[in-house]
Amino acid sequence: MPILRLIHTKQKNKISLATLLTGLVSISVLLTLTILLISSYHSKKKSLYDTTFSLNLSTASNMSQTMDSVFKSMHGSLKNAAAFYSINSGMNATDSDNYLELIRNSSNYFNSIVVVDETGLIRTVSPSSIGTAGGRIKTEAAKEALASRKPYISKPYLSTRTKRLIVFISEPIFDNAGVYRGFIGGSIYLQENNVLNMIFGNESPGGDSGSYFYVVGSDGHVLYDPEKSRIGKDFSSDPIVQKLIQGKSGYEQTVNSKGVTLLAGYSYVPDNRWGIDAGNDLACAPISQAFRNPCQHCKQNREGRSNSSGYEASLEQRSRLVNPNGDPCFKRD
Repeated sequence: MPILRLIHTKQKNKISLATLLTGLVSISVLLTLTILLISSYHSKKKSLYDTTFSLNLSTASNMSQTMDSVFKSMHGSLKNAAAFYSINSGMNATDSDNYLELIRNSSNYFNSIVVVDETGLIRTVSPSSIGTAGGRIKTEAAKEALASRKPYISKPYLSTRTKRLIVFISEPIFDNAGVYRGFIGGSIYLQENNVLNMIFGNESPGGDSGSYFYVVGSDGHVLYDPEKSRIGKDFSSDPIVQKLIQGKSGYEQTVNSKGVTLLAGYSYVPDNRWGIDAGNDLACAPISQAFRNPCQHCKQNREGRSNSSGYEASLEQRSRLVNPNGDPCFKRD
């Protein structure tokens, strides 16, 4: 009897072949589904990355082309004015003032315009309220423009007199005999309403994708940013800005000084050697939202805003897509 009971117990503990095969098949199916899900996740993620990179590069490139065209027009405007002064060198002060006012108000390219002779004497300035006419140039930018005798674009500098942050652009003046007679130059006040505001707007409409853009000069200083407190800051240590200083365009994933991962598209502007960086904070980008809940400050329809400024926005909308000041999802530097 004990022997029979032992045999019966062993038979009960045996696993049937059918059960074993069923288990193996189930495990295989589960493993296959897991592999497929992981592959699908990575494939969709890569596709979203590629799409975001392409969109950001396209945005930066379009902005770059617009800026390049505008600055060529600005140089053209100064060049035509220089040609006018070449022909009308004997113009009286009143007519010269009126002519500069006409140029400044008709184009809105410059916040102020000045004509300087070959000795460094300021012949006329617009608006006249600046009050420097009859004096001599003092800024290093103006002295460099005078000495270069060529088309000139300065790096941003702080005016010693008005304490304005300025970029100065000039064209040389030569008389009919080819003798150098000075230059005509226009100033852009970077922290006030200027031509860059006209191109890109001066508002921060916000959005739920953590998008941003800004313009840097040839030395890496910020020349335009909808968040005005950033204007004038030195971003030359940023890896993207370093590429722009080198005249490169492209896109890449990068990490800023605060450890925030960014998906950036960047484009070089040949005419003025500036650069544009447009991109997304990865933590608030649609890539992240596709796979997990976005952060509280990047949720759709926050504060009554519609989703029209999100990932599916047009290039024109995306070129203006930036987060408002103080948004924890907008940390670049």
